[in-house]
Amino acid sequence: MSRSKNKEFRDPVHGYISVPADWCAAFIDTAIFQRLRHIQQTSMRPLYPSAHHDRFTHSLGVYHLAKIAFHCLSENT
Repeated sequence: MSRSKNKEFRDPVHGYISVPADWCAAFIDTAIFQRLRHIQQTSMRPLYPSAHHDRFTHSLGVYHLAKIAFHCLSENT
């Protein structure tokens, strides 16, 4: 991974998620990934109008947790 600036995304659960800018250009800025903003992850929106659970934020959260898990695993080997 090259040394480049990071982009930060605000996640309602994990706070700010930092993603390398070159990864954003390669994956997150694509039309297919941006389309995930309009697909709901859960159907709780009618019950809780302030709940914002779309596939875009879910995917960033999964990336964040996987990055933490990888970091912990690599330190323990």
